Amino acid sequence: MSLHFLLDGYNIIKQTPSLNHGTLEGQRLALIQWIKIHQPQGSLRNMTTIVFDGKSEFFGSLKDSEVKVIFSQDRPADDVIKHLVQQNPKKRWVVVSDDKDIRLYVRALGAAILGVREYLAKSQETKIKQEKQAAGIDKHASKYISLTAQAIINQELEKIWIKPKK
Repeated sequence: MSLHFLLDGYNIIKQTPSLNHGTLEGQRLALIQWIKIHQPQGSLRNMTTIVFDGKSEFFGSLKDSEVKVIFSQDRPADDVIKHLVQQNPKKRWVVVSDDKDIRLYVRALGAAILGVREYLAKSQETKIKQEKQAAGIDKHASKYISLTAQAIINQELEKIWIKPKK
């Protein structure tokens, strides 16, 4: 069963220097693009929903199947996040926020919690995993490795252990 990442949008933007500049709309678009590029949600089967405070009339139309965007309208985004988790308890939620109130509330409902830094770090883990898979190095694979993976390992070991001839 896939995971559903539920993001406290502005909480992430405020803590990410590369996203926290320019117009509000530009910041939101930058977060969406960052998620598409870095895929911190891991598998493409995992859903990502970002909740922003405010109204969507100030945000250009976004038709995207990878990242869903919800605006809280006249309620705080925190309340929308709590409501989504409460109304869909069977989903495997992963709530991303550093807001203590949200974290305590959704954890009590059975959702997993990730802090903003942990979430941002997942993009690096995903990148490494994808590189390993592309090279044929996968920890879940059988005990044999591909010839390409052997060559990569040999090159790295040579750099470490064999001194170049002068």
